[in-house]
Amino acid sequence: MKRVIVVLLCLGSFIGVAQSKSTIKKNKIKSSTSESTKVEDGKTVVKKEVEVYDDQGNVTEEATYINNKLEKKETKKFNKNGEVTEHVVYNIDGSIKKKVITKYNASNDKTEELTYDGAGTLIKKEVFAYNSFGEKTTETTYNGAGKLIEKAVYTYDSKGLKKERLTYDVDNRLIGKKVFTYTFK
Repeated sequence: MKRVIVVLLCLGSFIGVAQSKSTIKKNKIKSSTSESTKVEDGKTVVKKEVEVYDDQGNVTEEATYINNKLEKKETKKFNKNGEVTEHVVYNIDGSIKKKVITKYNASNDKTEELTYDGAGTLIKKEVFAYNSFGEKTTETTYNGAGKLIEKAVYTYDSKGLKKERLTYDVDNRLIGKKVFTYTFK
């Protein structure tokens, strides 16, 4: 019987208890917690996962605890359209490990992503550009000092389907190519 309970508890940790965003919003759920227990190498391991939600049902905080010790924590802020504008990853001591700030244009396309280290120093900047059809045309990456690292250029066919992504290094040398193909019904 003990084995059956342990197996069921382990399966529960993989199935999860997540609810849909609309269910969270409709029921005005503020947070949810799931707890699973399993035995590893003869020791009981208790994993607790906590999610906190905003009024729109977005997950604003996720934390994982193993035997009541923080294992992982992340927070997110959202704009009125539900896009992530700030994503913070924490160290297990609770200090900030990394912060990513994302900006969007009036069409809700991501235009800029700024990545900071735990001390608040900019370590990477990505800039995204779009054509008049709303298709991403370039993705340019800079280091924290503003020096170009690489640039990706996207091309599309007459149907607006992505054809390829060409990546260039700081000296404008092709360093990567990704080709997209499609099959139709």
